[in-house]
Amino acid sequence: MSVIYISCLAHAQAVEYLRSRGYDVITVSTALPGVDSAVALHPDLRMCKLGAKPSDPAVFTSRFLPGDYPGHAAMCAVVMGRYVIHRRDVTAPEIIKASGGRTFIDVRQGYAKCSCAVIDDGALITADEGIAAALSGVKDIEVLKISPGRVALPGYDTGFIGGACGRVGDEMVFNGGLESHPDAQRIRRFIHARGLRVKDFPGLPLTDIGTIIEVPGTLRHEKSCGAVVCRVRDGVREYLLIQHLAGHWAFPKGHVEAGETEEECAVREIREETGLTVRLDTGFREEEEFSPAPLTLKKVVYFAAEPVSGTERPQPEEVAGMRWLPFDEACGLVTYDDDRALLRSAEEYLSKKR
Repeated sequence: MSVIYISCLAHAQAVEYLRSRGYDVITVSTALPGVDSAVALHPDLRMCKLGAKPSDPAVFTSRFLPGDYPGHAAMCAVVMGRYVIHRRDVTAPEIIKASGGRTFIDVRQGYAKCSCAVIDDGALITADEGIAAALSGVKDIEVLKISPGRVALPGYDTGFIGGACGRVGDEMVFNGGLESHPDAQRIRRFIHARGLRVKDFPGLPLTDIGTIIEVPGTLRHEKSCGAVVCRVRDGVREYLLIQHLAGHWAFPKGHVEAGETEEECAVREIREETGLTVRLDTGFREEEEFSPAPLTLKKVVYFAAEPVSGTERPQPEEVAGMRWLPFDEACGLVTYDDDRALLRSAEEYLSKKR
């Protein structure tokens, strides 16, 4: 079976449909830090499928990509058949390494994957003039050139057709209805001619969500626990942030070991990562869910906590640094929006409690 990656901004009907077909679905809900909010939740900015067939694998990046375009589009390449189609000067090294000697077709469009609905290894749909021109002399790729526009992307005048769909099994699944697009019938005929079905959702706006990506494999589930650790100094609440070796600032947490309760795991992980023993406040309990690695869905449970003993000692195998900061400064330093929202929830909870 396969796992489907789709933005949490996708229409609920599309997500429910994919699940009804028996797929495990990961909804991408952690925004890429520093990236425009219109595209920060797009799967095709963090992974690239290495071919058009459902059985073809994908390559992922765990690096922090530049916030600005075109740097953050490093993973947004089309890989199909014998070709890689992308803006060569920004293509991620992960794609270059995994492309296996494919011929590179250099185009100006960094958002190449979003711009192309890849049907199979020999056919795609695009409204991008530059991509269509670059492929005009490629005999083993058939291109359906369509009219630009009529694809929504909140915050922008228009989105792209490739970002509004994806191949799942023997279907092209669209995030919304095709009826509003002037080339709807041409799109349907082109897909049907390649032996695939079309699944769309009439009445819903056709919306760019950064592609629907099928990755072969079995979904793994992980669970971690930790806490938002707070102390009071001179009447001011300060929060403990740790810098992970990857560079991001967040809260101490770690994997649940066999036989551990959530509370036992949180206390142990905080002690191991920071040297501090804490008292948990289980009246505050929040969950985050995200995909930290390919084919992996992690649930993280956070409590509130206060230090009661111990000496601050960052765990060198896990932690690059530690800082105690007042709420506003901590909000400014924490890397991910989900963790920022968690911090705000903890501040609200503790403000009401004290």
